[in-house]
Amino acid sequence: MRVYAPKFMFIDMDGTILKTEDYYFQRMGEALSSFAGKDVMVDFMKELNGPAFRAVRGISGSKTLEWFANRLDIPLPADAFAKYRQRVIAGFKEWMNEARFIDGFLDFLKRYDTPYALVTTTGRVIIDEVLKYLPREPEIIISGEDVKEKKPSPLPYIYAYREAMGLFFPLFKDEVLVFEDSMPGFDSASRAGLSPIINVNTCLWEPCIHNWHEIEMI
Repeated sequence: MRVYAPKFMFIDMDGTILKTEDYYFQRMGEALSSFAGKDVMVDFMKELNGPAFRAVRGISGSKTLEWFANRLDIPLPADAFAKYRQRVIAGFKEWMNEARFIDGFLDFLKRYDTPYALVTTTGRVIIDEVLKYLPREPEIIISGEDVKEKKPSPLPYIYAYREAMGLFFPLFKDEVLVFEDSMPGFDSASRAGLSPIINVNTCLWEPCIHNWHEIEMI
């Protein structure tokens, strides 16, 4: 796919540049088993791969945990999401390496010097570990801890655009290229008035690339 080089890029993280999904869901299944007092991994995987979850895939981690707990009839303690995050953080450093990136992304950052923002619902501890592997760091980071409302709310992308405007004024919304992999992410960027939005990997909308080797900026 050939696109005109934008003035700025807004890039989602999980699923768009990183293959984190299996890692996160493994930790979530373990956490739910802990809350249930028994192994629920088989039932969890059935729900994970079922049509009901496909309709909501991409919602925040806390909402995802609540969704699965409701489907599996598992009562959650008040600190359920904090305990799940502890599991994610505890093993992430060991799990993370260059092979975890979506194919071609690291090379993409080396080929093009377009400034970019990471716009993600992920927390800073995980983001800081990812930054160690990037050939150049983002000019802006909007994390899940920076906004009161997560995707599909437009707030993450509204915040990113405001910060980008402060660095590159004037910056029109059609001079920003967005990369996302989920419908909540698409809705978030779209509601913030941003377009075009390129899908990475999932092809839930067009235009879509399966990996970062497929895009050329001219």
